Amino acid sequence: MAQTLQCEQRDVRNTGYLKDLKRKGWVPGVIYGKETETISILLSGKELEKNLNRHGYHGLFTLQMKGQSKPYSVLIRSYQKHPISGKLIHLDFLMVQANEKITSEIGIQWLGEEEIEKTGNLVQIIGRNVDISCLPTDIPDTLQMNISSLGVGDKVVAGDLTLPEGVELVTDAETTLLNIASSTKASAEEMDANLDEDSVKDAVE
Repeated sequence: MAQTLQCEQRDVRNTGYLKDLKRKGWVPGVIYGKETETISILLSGKELEKNLNRHGYHGLFTLQMKGQSKPYSVLIRSYQKHPISGKLIHLDFLMVQANEKITSEIGIQWLGEEEIEKTGNLVQIIGRNVDISCLPTDIPDTLQMNISSLGVGDKVVAGDLTLPEGVELVTDAETTLLNIASSTKASAEEMDANLDEDSVKDAVE
């Protein structure tokens, strides 16, 4: 189900005007798409952070523009955060059509990590997202996979993920997303790496 975000149209003015809006808690953004002009918008920073922290940045969103009855179906294509505060400072939304397939990045939720860690083994996560293709209404909020039964030496590749009906994998199916390693092996490899670094330092000195 698409999450609804409230917004209002923004006048395009000078940078001073934009900085003033940000100081007042507004987050600027744009909506763009095929055969449509770019629309500059403003969103409440407080409500935006609350919604995205709860539901994430992936999947389909509904933008309800103040003063308009018809909402926009969009995806978050990119966003920027302040390098120090970490607060959102800009978002780009892609307008989508219900009958056109699109490519989207979807997050993966790994289930069963605690069970593996209880055995003393380590879960080495390499990828947390994959690209998929489907109709906007078929975009899942997330992809889940239970890894509790995996053992040392096992790995998960993109092709192992179970996709909902109507959803196709765009990421290379052989892309490794996760490995299971023993804590002993990991410690030994870390020690070797440290020894190599010390050897380099000694050689330099």
